[in-house]
Amino acid sequence: MEQIYHYILNNSLINETTYLVADGATYDCTPSNVYGPTYNSGVMIGAMVELCKISSDPSYTDLAFKMAMGVIERSCDAEGILVESCTATCDEVPITKCNISYQDGPPYFNKSGPVFSPDWRGPFSYGDTMQQTSVLDLFISAIQPSTECSGSFCNYDPPNPPPQPLTCNSKPCPEREDCCEYSPYTSYTCCYTNQHCNNTTGVCDNN
Repeated sequence: MEQIYHYILNNSLINETTYLVADGATYDCTPSNVYGPTYNSGVMIGAMVELCKISSDPSYTDLAFKMAMGVIERSCDAEGILVESCTATCDEVPITKCNISYQDGPPYFNKSGPVFSPDWRGPFSYGDTMQQTSVLDLFISAIQPSTECSGSFCNYDPPNPPPQPLTCNSKPCPEREDCCEYSPYTSYTCCYTNQHCNNTTGVCDNN
């Protein structure tokens, strides 16, 4: 973990002015010019918190705080609502609306509760797995310490199915993006649209 942490810092993948996290590194380990997606900052903030727990070093949470404030200051609209960035490769309906709106009433499959939308400013458009987990994470993070649960659902613990590792055969990449497996073929990456997969090296090469 320390090696990864120092790799990120040494290659300026966290902008030293804005504290936004680059959306990956280029072939020469320099940061990409994309700093929009907030999940990059979210992943790093979580990692910094875990490193602080392990090491008791407050510098990790200091950096996490700066990254969180960077997202809040630069990714919220005039009303303070977090707005996700979007690039030219978005679908016809860009993901520029990132707020919690949900559809109540008859639940899907008669088993789920409210279904959340990717448009956090409303109105409800559609629900998908990523939106549900993001909202649940947000709600869970808002639970105050020492909160106690009461009721029949407090012990709800559904069984977890065994993990099913994804491969390129699972078709995990967006349309027009090559899926590139790398040795020992236990993982993969999705190439940019201007790249193709070199099946010999398992690396995305520029066209």
